[in-house]
Amino acid sequence: MMSQEHDVSFFRSTLQRYHSQHRDTLDMLPTMHLGLLQVDTAQLKTTLMPSPQRCLEAVNKALHTQARARLDSILSEAQDAEFNLKVDPKVTAEYVTSLTFLDLIQDRISVLEARQDQVCEMYQLIEAYRVATPPVDLTVFSTLRPSLGAVRAAMDRALATRGSTVHSFCCCLQADIKELDAEVRRVKLNAQDGRFLDVKAERSAVRQLLGELQISIDELQALASSFISYQHNFKVEESRFEALEELSAEVTLKHLLWDCLEEWEGAHSAWMQSRFDLLDADQLGVQVNQYVSHILRLEEGLPSNSVLSCLKARVDDMRDKLPVITDLRSPHLKAHHWEELESLVKSSLTEESLCLSAVMELTPPYQRDIHEVCARASREASVETVIKQVEESWKSTEFVLLPHRDSKNLFILGDTQHVQALLDDSISSIATIAPSCGVGPNRLRLDEWQQQLTLCTHTLEEWLRCQQRWVFLESVFSSSDVQRQLPAEARLFRQVDKSWRDVMRRASLLPSALRAATEPGLLETFRNNNVLLEQIHKTLEDSLDLRRETESSHADA
Repeated sequence: MMSQEHDVSFFRSTLQRYHSQHRDTLDMLPTMHLGLLQVDTAQLKTTLMPSPQRCLEAVNKALHTQARARLDSILSEAQDAEFNLKVDPKVTAEYVTSLTFLDLIQDRISVLEARQDQVCEMYQLIEAYRVATPPVDLTVFSTLRPSLGAVRAAMDRALATRGSTVHSFCCCLQADIKELDAEVRRVKLNAQDGRFLDVKAERSAVRQLLGELQISIDELQALASSFISYQHNFKVEESRFEALEELSAEVTLKHLLWDCLEEWEGAHSAWMQSRFDLLDADQLGVQVNQYVSHILRLEEGLPSNSVLSCLKARVDDMRDKLPVITDLRSPHLKAHHWEELESLVKSSLTEESLCLSAVMELTPPYQRDIHEVCARASREASVETVIKQVEESWKSTEFVLLPHRDSKNLFILGDTQHVQALLDDSISSIATIAPSCGVGPNRLRLDEWQQQLTLCTHTLEEWLRCQQRWVFLESVFSSSDVQRQLPAEARLFRQVDKSWRDVMRRASLLPSALRAATEPGLLETFRNNNVLLEQIHKTLEDSLDLRRETESSHADA
């Protein structure tokens, strides 16, 4: 019970319960009559009496102990509050502390008064139940209400004068701001040291000076930030520290200037010593362009100076070399291109030990010729890419073959729209790159593809025409009557039918659309078959016309 804090209702209920139990035990008679029996309760009374007494002792001790602890806590806080409210601030920090505390105590006073009411109730319980309490506790308790009253009175006086306090705070703060501005001017004067813009200056000294300037600026910025925070919290107009912002920007640029110069020297040395065949030209270009962006920023923010001029000259020199580096690191260069390039510069460009600096010594007189070779390699690579795309697309393209009349060994072509669409796309792609000056070594492959696609187009047209006629006539000549009536045509159809079955059997074994449609001699076979089928079809129509005329004459007779 002593280790836990309890509220007033707990103490009130426990005191009522244990005092009631104690009274009931005291009122217990030594003997009791239960009908014809007389019960001796003396021993029971002796047994029960100590229990409520022990409980009351524990509750009483906890009550006066916790009451005194809470009383001391409130009085201590009240004394501190009264002291803080009566402080007469002299400097900005003291004004901030005083005004901040005044804002806090306005909410805190109601909490203290609520806790005061709880303590008063606890001491009322002490008095009501005659809980043993040292006289000094009661004396201290008697100071509780006057102490909190003094706090509230001090708070009211402080609130009444808050406006004048804020005005005094603003005056004091303005004086601090003037001191800060004076310090900014002093630091700015130091920032104008000519060594910061002199490429011949000792770098360690420049770095030390810049570091000291940055420390001063950081301290000033922290102070300015605190001033702005004070103004925001007390709802007064916030100050602008433009001179400090300009000083910070200037010193930042001077840091950047020397950082760029030193970093460039290290990066440039690493690039020049790196193996040329492992150089990432794209990454190199990104890094150089980052320095170009830094230089543009430095030119806008700093006056002309020898450090920036030196850096800019070095970066521009490297930027001028980027095109030839990018050309020579092109992934499209092949053995015959390298042979041509090496004949231009009259030296090997493919040795593993060759570094960038060695390449840069060889290439300056031949940059235009090198670019022409590399550009041609890129065009040739583009042409080759298109041809490979066409090749890949045809590898997986097959004819759809359907069994004819549920036959397992006889097929006809199914839907050919996907083949025709791919033909159109491929012909268009090849026609687009055919006039390109980058065809070069791919000319033979390009011509072969043009021939293959043209042959495939014509063959497919004849194939579909042949299939249409064959399907119709096959159903006609399956009749023995027609075979007897048109024996010559039946013989010709059997010839075409045999050819058709052979073609479709081969197509079923090799359904690749391009290979099937470009089989040697297939186009001529379909053309011959179509001539025969046209002849058979015409004879069949003439025979039908003759039969209709004969039947019409008999009907008229």
